[in-house]
This record gives sequence, structure tokens and C-alpha cells, in this order.
Amino acid sequence: MKSKSGRKRNLGIDLLKIICMFMVIAFHYSDHGSVSLSATAPITFNWVILATSRIWGGICNAVFMLVTGYYLSKDKKFSWKKAIRLYMQVYFFSIFCGMICIWYNHGSADINFIVRMLLPLSSNKYWFFSTYFIIYFLHRYFNVIIEHVTREQHFTLIAIGLGIYSVFYTFGSCLMLPITKDLSFSRWVSGGNGVVIYIILYFTGAYLRKYNISFQFDKLILILLLAVEIALLFLMRTVAVKGGNDGYIYYFSWGTEKIFPILISVVSLTVFKKINIKESVLSRGIMYIAPSVFAVYLLHIGDMRALLFRYVFDNSKVYDSPIMLLHLLMTMVILFTAGIVLDKIRLFLIDRPLTKPINALSEKLDSMTEKCFP
Repeated sequence: MKSKSGRKRNLGIDLLKIICMFMVIAFHYSDHGSVSLSATAPITFNWVILATSRIWGGICNAVFMLVTGYYLSKDKKFSWKKAIRLYMQVYFFSIFCGMICIWYNHGSADINFIVRMLLPLSSNKYWFFSTYFIIYFLHRYFNVIIEHVTREQHFTLIAIGLGIYSVFYTFGSCLMLPITKDLSFSRWVSGGNGVVIYIILYFTGAYLRKYNISFQFDKLILILLLAVEIALLFLMRTVAVKGGNDGYIYYFSWGTEKIFPILISVVSLTVFKKINIKESVLSRGIMYIAPSVFAVYLLHIGDMRALLFRYVFDNSKVYDSPIMLLHLLMTMVILFTAGIVLDKIRLFLIDRPLTKPINALSEKLDSMTEKCFP
């Protein structure tokens, strides 16, 4: 389908992005809440809910970068307009959330907080955004490689990259666990902010688009991979109890670099990109929500993380009660809705009035870029 701007949209992929952002909230509810899960804690229903919620962080991060490669690999030119509008979105939420935190703390804020609020990119306030921005500024050159390599060369590049930065990362230190009891073995390959693995995922998303990759029985494969992911969670819980290190429990399932989250994300993209959503209320809703999905992340993480997950939506208050699952679902719906609504207000009050100045500045920067870096 086409959006109002005339751009063709795959609503199946947009739906995947929406679902993933809901699951990112669930991940942060588990990861940043007051309750710190322990491998030695009893396996209750609520323990299982929080434990399984936490596996979605790596999966959804990988999905978002695969989608980035899937779409941006089509671009022939670098667009300053996209970069400026994205940074404006991030800057708005950085200031908005920072001011709320300052007000909540009765005006107290040290110099580090102010710097992080005013310089969200260079301060790595939103690590995913910082990583994405690096890849966005390099993607034009990635696309030159993608356009000129053969299919075999493209596949080999991905295979080598995942072999080093995912398979070795996942299994290499696992072989050393009984000896070293150190999860950091082989972690040198991950790099800061996972930039390298995200570049590999960019090339993977581009490969899925360029050669229209799909799998037979992909829905069944996705279900089986998710079952393996959850089974590994309980397997590593046993290892964690015997090894005396709670960190073991998420060894296979937590982190974008891990091979199982990557496999799940790849199959998820191939499943959802084939979904045909006809013109309906659902399709119009997806088209309205999807462009603002990133705002949900910007709202509930960063400065607002502690306020939201340690106070407003504190999971410790419901961890021992039968309503924790309902509490989690309400948290997901409220934060998702708040992020979308706030971004639509931002678009109306700030982005739209600045359209002409942004377009003029973008044209000048695009022209300068073409001259300096043809």
C-alpha cells in the first residue's frame, strides 16, 4: 500500500515493528524493574512471565536493524532530510523527558544530566539511536557494496560476519564456562554498542530484500525457534544454579549478538513481509501508528527509565500477586499509546511548521554532500 506521501509500504513489516515495540516495553519492564530475577528463585507463573519477557530485547533489536537494511538498501542517495527529522525527534524526547525528570526531582539536576539531555547523540543517551545514526551515515557506501557484489559474495560476507560476531560470541565462551566461570570470554568481538553486528544485520536485511528470500514452513520454523529459545532459558537456569552465576540464565537468549535471537528475527521478517493486509480500518491504523513507533522507545527509556519502571510501573508491587500479567499488559498499552500520541502532537506543533526550513537546509546539505562525496 501507499502512504499519503506516495511511498509504498509493506504493512506486514509495519505490523511486525509495532509488535516488536510492544515486546521491547515488556523487555524493559523485566530488565529495569525493581525485581531482579534470580536463577535460584522458585519457578512461579510470574517468574516465567518476567523471564520470558526479557528474551525479547535482543530479538526485537535485531528485527529493527534487519528492517533498516531491508528498506535503506534501496536508497541511491543520502538524505539529510531524514537525518535531520530523526535527530529532531530524538532531541524533542530528550528535552521533554529530561524536563519531566527535573520537575519530578524538584528541579535538582547535575551537570552530567544536563549534558546528556542536551547532547543525546554524543552522550550515547539512547544507545540504539547512536548506533543507528552511525549506520545511517554509512549506508550509502554499504549500498554500493550490495549493488556490486554477487549473490554468493553477499551471502559469504553475511556468513563470515555472523560466524565471527554471533556464533563464536554465543558458543565460544560457553565452552569456557566450566573452567573460567567468566561470561566475558570472547566478548571482545562484540564491540561498542554492537555496531559491527548491526552492520552485519544491515547486510542481512538487504539480502532478504534483494533476493526476496523466504522459507518453506517459515511459520512452523518460527514457532520451533521460539520454543528452543525458551527451552534454552530453562536449561541455562539449571547451569546458573550449579555454576553460582545468575548471568548464565540468559546466556543464549539475551543480547542482539546471540545467534538464536538473530535467527528468530530473520524468520520473523520473512513471515511478516508476506502478510497481505487489505484496505481496512486495520491497515489505516497500522499506517498511522508505524511511523511513530520509534517515539515509544524514546519516551520510556533514557532519563524516564527509572521513574517509569521503579516507581510508576514498579513490578515489585505485583510480583507476588496474581495480577502481574495484567499489570505488564497495562504497562505495555499505556506506554505505547503515550509514545504514539506524544509524537503525533510533536509532528503537529513542531515538525510540520518547520517543514520549509528543514527542506531548504536539507537541499543545501545534500548539494554539498554530493560535491564533496560523489
